[in-house]
Amino acid sequence: MRSDLLFTTTRAFATHYARLQDLRVEPIPIPARVLKYYQLWHSRSHRGAALTRGVSGDAR
Repeated sequence: MRSDLLFTTTRAFATHYARLQDLRVEPIPIPARVLKYYQLWHSRSHRGAALTRGVSGDAR
């Protein structure tokens, strides 16, 4: 299948999925701004084992 679809994301995300699928990672033709990431979750899940698994130190 061929497509003209363009998806802009981080290089790490793109590289990971390009290995799993028949995808190509190409540079974007314009300068990119720095991306900020936020991790949000409901307070009832704050101390959940799935959330803190593998996290060292205080998870706050």
